[in-house]
Amino acid sequence: MASARAAERTFAYAQRPRDKPPVHRPSCAGPTDAWLAETVVPYEHLFVLEDHAPVGGLGDALRRELDGRPLTVFAVEGWPACGTPAEALRAHGLDGESLADRIAASLTARVS
Repeated sequence: MASARAAERTFAYAQRPRDKPPVHRPSCAGPTDAWLAETVVPYEHLFVLEDHAPVGGLGDALRRELDGRPLTVFAVEGWPACGTPAEALRAHGLDGESLADRIAASLTARVS
């Protein structure tokens, strides 16, 4: 999972029955197969936030490792937006509020 270690500011979000989803920062501790398998078992759907394009990062690595598991990757689509970091994140739907709305919509669509 070398690409997971390379995605330093990437966070993996997972739906779970508890109040707060776990957050994994690959730069702090590289995931192992055992860690990954143990961590995702109770979750129906995984969410990954990439700090670059939607391909070639943690999301792709997880897709390879977790063949068939529901996984949504949020990333910069198209050309990166100009502006302050907050403005650029908002433009790409990657700020906290936008991500919360997108995750809620994704989970609602799965239930419907």
